[in-house]
Amino acid sequence: MVDKKNFGRLGDIFQQKLLNQIISDSKFSSTILEVIEPDYFDNKYFRLICQHIKEYYNKFEKSPGFDTLEHIIHSEHTNESTLRIILDTISSVKNVTLTDVEWVQEQSFKFCKQQEIQKAINKAQKYIDGGDFQNYDRIETLISKAMRAGSSDIGYTDVFTNAVDALDENYRHPIPTGIPGIDKTLGGLAKGEVGVVIAPTGVGKTTFLTKISNSAFNSGYNVLQVFFEDNPQDIKRKHYTLWTKIHPKNLSSNKPLVMEKLNEIQSTMTNRLVLRSFPSRSITLSRIKSQIKQLEKDGIKIDMVIIDYIDLIASDIQTADSWKSQGPVMREFESMCKELNIAGWTAVQGNRESISADVVTTDQMGGAIEKAQVATIIITLAKSLAQKEQGLANIAITKFRCGPDGQVFSNCKFDNSMLDIDTAEQTTFLGHEEVKTQSERQKINELLDRRKQREQYETH
Repeated sequence: MVDKKNFGRLGDIFQQKLLNQIISDSKFSSTILEVIEPDYFDNKYFRLICQHIKEYYNKFEKSPGFDTLEHIIHSEHTNESTLRIILDTISSVKNVTLTDVEWVQEQSFKFCKQQEIQKAINKAQKYIDGGDFQNYDRIETLISKAMRAGSSDIGYTDVFTNAVDALDENYRHPIPTGIPGIDKTLGGLAKGEVGVVIAPTGVGKTTFLTKISNSAFNSGYNVLQVFFEDNPQDIKRKHYTLWTKIHPKNLSSNKPLVMEKLNEIQSTMTNRLVLRSFPSRSITLSRIKSQIKQLEKDGIKIDMVIIDYIDLIASDIQTADSWKSQGPVMREFESMCKELNIAGWTAVQGNRESISADVVTTDQMGGAIEKAQVATIIITLAKSLAQKEQGLANIAITKFRCGPDGQVFSNCKFDNSMLDIDTAEQTTFLGHEEVKTQSERQKINELLDRRKQREQYETH
């Protein structure tokens, strides 16, 4: 009886053709070797050859040629009779007649992916049998990962390809933030990029992200704004204030004016601003990704996603140290933005040092440093008690992969209630702000010392 769990049902010739393609077609091998296992072959010598190919690929990231494979066999096998059989098998693989390459590759891919899905289903069944409904997102991730197995893009490009596009002044095609001084420096955030806002509690992360969300929608983009700690009605009222310039506490008493403005916007805009609220730490990025794909099926292709904020996303990685799970979540966010071709803004809490800082720096971010490493843009917000009272803030651009960073916008307008953010035209470079008092001078020196120590540590 033929085992349906391996290639035996397709015959020896098929398996020879498959091994031939794994060795001779580098593009095919780079994908099939992610999902194929030696046990999928029914002949022990086919399995042995596959095992050697996989070991070589894992070490050198490419398949061995026939000559190299024969050298490996000679060095690994000393039994003369076994050696002869393996070499004869390799010769048969090398000289097999290839008339249906596309079909062989397609069938082998289907089989291997089916096996990956079966493995995922078996793992998912264990979660289901456990009866814990909180494992839904983990099950979804398992199945989604199995469906993508063997489908990774090679990702290379020739340096001369589309050179004209690369030389375009607006090659990134960024989506503006709606904050003039910042847009003058950054242009905004492009699709496939991740922007991070770092600030202590209560400074205005939600205000900043809502401002960006509203501006992107006004520019004609489809936006998904995800939040965890705010009431959907409060987020709606923030947008209504941005459109009407009416203070939130006066929106209800000016209902006719507000509704008139909302009806005007709704009738003239063809794009969408979608709000989605979730309980804190209850969902993974896989769930948000599914939401974005569902919106696309419904005819809404999302251009920008706002997550307020990333620390409240649950991780697929189960660990006692919550910090260790934060890095992979941010990596997954970056991957999602690239895969779906969307711009992604999120926020991160500052640590204790950030609370009293005149200018928040990247090293004052709470949690895993990996959250900062993946970002294209990092913007920090800082406010003293006096600045909060006066509706002011210090905003710094601490990271920008595509241009200069280190700019500080001191005492710029930052009205949380009206979501009015206006960066000053005059900027300074981080670490060289105007020093008015001895206390401020000391803080700047401490800041520069920390940066110097960090740079020395990273160098070594």
